[in-house]
Amino acid sequence: MGKKKYEYPENLWDAVVQRSKELKGNRIQKLSPDQEAGLEFALSCFPEEYGTVIRLRYKESLSEKKIAERMDLEADRVHRMILMGVKYLAKPQYIIYVVEGLENHNRNLVVQKERSIENAKRLHPDLPENILEEPISFLKFNTRIYNALKRHKVDTVGDLLDALRLPKWIQSFSNIGEQSQREIVQKMETWGLADDSYIAVKNIKEQWKEILEK
Repeated sequence: MGKKKYEYPENLWDAVVQRSKELKGNRIQKLSPDQEAGLEFALSCFPEEYGTVIRLRYKESLSEKKIAERMDLEADRVHRMILMGVKYLAKPQYIIYVVEGLENHNRNLVVQKERSIENAKRLHPDLPENILEEPISFLKFNTRIYNALKRHKVDTVGDLLDALRLPKWIQSFSNIGEQSQREIVQKMETWGLADDSYIAVKNIKEQWKEILEK
């Protein structure tokens, strides 16, 4: 029996799953309307030209040659854009919109951040009211960690919490090794801003525990 063929948006999601280390091998299911909205939102995060090429390929089932003709692009460029678009959609910071669904993701984000703020202010009553908007320098990381976070557009405390919600985003940051990951987790736990409910925190702690047990 040949491989099952999907229609849009499941065909695009199938391509994303094949590129994702976190999702590879997972059974493809019918996306809910909220998950479809998450996929469309993820696409909207890319340059418009990329989103158009991806939709023409997967939604309208146009060949790369036809897409190139319609958009007045070189066929090789269209091929690269499709590959690159799917590759980026498979990154944790984008697949989470589909896995959780857009509305559900936004709701979870608000609830988790509110809980983090409440916990942090119990431990540190003098924290700024707008702690999530404070620059990352507020957390007083060493220069190497600070520069690595800034390089990956983690500019505020809230940005860092967003990163810690994703399975392996922090681990994928260049120049942030295992020791630095542990320092980030320890710092956030000391402030009361993140705990095991943040999946990256949980994963980093489990990884460190395995290292110590070897």
